Amino acid sequence: MFEKNLLANRTILITGGSTGLGRSMVLRMAEMGARIFLVARREDPLQETAAKIRAAGGECEYAIADVRDFAAVEAAIA
Repeated sequence: MFEKNLLANRTILITGGSTGLGRSMVLRMAEMGARIFLVARREDPLQETAAKIRAAGGECEYAIADVRDFAAVEAAIA
């Protein structure tokens, strides 16, 4: 349905992308060539999702933050 490299040379930041629907979306976006930056509260699911993306040849980094904490979000972006 979508071109393989539709999102090549783009970076996508997504919160809550380490589990559930968010995870499904970032895995698909990575398949389409996007570089992924994940932000979520729990490190284990972040590590697992990042590892899955990297194992498939994608680029993924992450930061631990609760989006309800403005200072934590600022630190994650920095």
